[in-house]
Amino acid sequence: MDSRCLVLVLGLWGLTCCTQHFQILPSADYNCSVPGVRCSVVNSNCIDSSWIHPRQWTPSAPSKLDVKFGVIANEEGDRVPVLEISWTVAVDGKNKSYCKQMGMFK
Repeated sequence: MDSRCLVLVLGLWGLTCCTQHFQILPSADYNCSVPGVRCSVVNSNCIDSSWIHPRQWTPSAPSKLDVKFGVIANEEGDRVPVLEISWTVAVDGKNKSYCKQMGMFK
C-alpha cells in the first residue's frame, strides 16, 4: 500500500473515531428572529435522511462563515470543547425564486 494512501486511511479513521462523540448541546439561545420568515429549531445528534437528497431550494454556499472554538461546562459540570458556527445564507437565484413564491419579495 502506498504510504500516502495509508496516511489518508489512518487520518480518516482518526476523524471517524473523534466525530463519534460530537453532539449538539441544549440551548435556549437559538435565534430565529428574521421578520416574516417562519423558523423553527430542532435539536438532533443524528443526520436526518432528508439531508442526503438535494432539494430544489437548496442555496449556494454561505457568504460568511464564522467558527469559534471554546470550552464550556456541560450539565454534569465536565468541561467540553465546543464549536460555535454561524453563517449567512447566500442570496442567490434559488432563494429569490423561493421568496417570491412565498410572497416575501416583490
